[in-house]
Amino acid sequence: QLDLADYAAAESALTRTIAEKGGADTPMARIYLGLAQARLGSVEQSRKTLEEAAADVRQRGSAELQPLLDAIRGELELQIGNALAARPFLRNAAAHWDSDLAATPVVEARANLAFLDAIGARAADGLRALQETAERASRMNRPPLAARCLLLLAQAQLRARRASDALQTLGRIPADSPTRTIGPELRAQAHFWRGKALAAAGD
Repeated sequence: QLDLADYAAAESALTRTIAEKGGADTPMARIYLGLAQARLGSVEQSRKTLEEAAADVRQRGSAELQPLLDAIRGELELQIGNALAARPFLRNAAAHWDSDLAATPVVEARANLAFLDAIGARAADGLRALQETAERASRMNRPPLAARCLLLLAQAQLRARRASDALQTLGRIPADSPTRTIGPELRAQAHFWRGKALAAAGD
């Protein structure tokens, strides 16, 4: 549900899971609930949920969940335009991005961090890291994740006035099929940025 941007359904399902367990043994569910709330625009509720999840992770010593938690806290800060606060969270999460078992938000954290570099003072390094992250996401056979990474790369390429590269990048976004899809939200974003790239290229 999260992968396909059905955030309301994900929020409902995760809230139900936490309630059924009486709030016990639910740090991962709380973390993903915080992500759903963030993407629904419920910033303060998301922050509260993630603070509860952080306390739960500390209390249980669940260090393996820290990269996931940091990734989503970083995304929340990005969502409200606070790149400075996002960077430490994203950096901590991105240190674990290349594991075969890395959660989708952890790989996205690396892409988000690379995007900040690409549109800032480390443009070449950021573009290179975005390309690397997008390639790995594609190999992981997670179409929505690959699409998110490729969309960030295309946006960075447009910022660098590389419209033809952006069009090629957008062309790499997986097509929908009966057995896999990137979801309507990401598909709409792909169409939007393709239009921007075509306009920038003069086509």
